[in-house]
Amino acid sequence: MDSGYSCSKRVLPASTTQAGNASFYRYWYAGGALRRQLSRHVGAFANYQYDSIGFASGICVPGKPCNTGYGRHVGLIGLDWTPSPIRLE
Repeated sequence: MDSGYSCSKRVLPASTTQAGNASFYRYWYAGGALRRQLSRHVGAFANYQYDSIGFASGICVPGKPCNTGYGRHVGLIGLDWTPSPIRLE
């Protein structure tokens, strides 16, 4: 299991065209992973994470409604391989 939160504020008062000229951003995430060893050198894993970012002001695109942030779901499944150690002499 993992989770985290961040709140970032713009250092300079100058305006910018990025992220709708927001003065601060909030980001949080939460997720978890499962892992199973299949053999001595091969393992399998599954992972899920949800990310959310929010802005102090909306991101406006002409002809579309303004958004103040977004969220995304990320899922992974896979195999990993660990070779045998190599002795250095």
